[in-house]
Amino acid sequence: MKKRAFSMTEIMVALVIMAVLIVPIVNNMRQSSKKTQKMGKKLMALALAENLISHLELYYSKKSQPLEDKEEVFPTVNDLMNAMFFQTNADITKVINSNYHGFIPKYILEKDGKYPDRIMKVTVEIYWKEKSGNRMIKYIGEVVK
Repeated sequence: MKKRAFSMTEIMVALVIMAVLIVPIVNNMRQSSKKTQKMGKKLMALALAENLISHLELYYSKKSQPLEDKEEVFPTVNDLMNAMFFQTNADITKVINSNYHGFIPKYILEKDGKYPDRIMKVTVEIYWKEKSGNRMIKYIGEVVK
């Protein structure tokens, strides 16, 4: 009885076939990972914009002064929170710095044409950098006094 074994040619053909199949799968996984990271940044920026509008509404609803047009840019999210007089303890500051590191918030307040003393149009822009370039989202809402 003869012993059967794979020849070197058969092994090489099998390796080539496996390599041809594995390369596209690995590339697809890498691209998926990059897109997930980019989408995560966008979602963080969107959450930050929504929170900023909520905080602005709360901040301006308590002010007795008349509403006025305003535009501000802050180097960090922490600077924004401090400028709006939010009480932040050390734990919250750590969370803000770790979660929103690299985001640059900007907001623009404009008086509403119909109700200038009660309603402000808020445009929040959040900027951040990625390897492919600078990114930005714009979120528009209203602050009612």
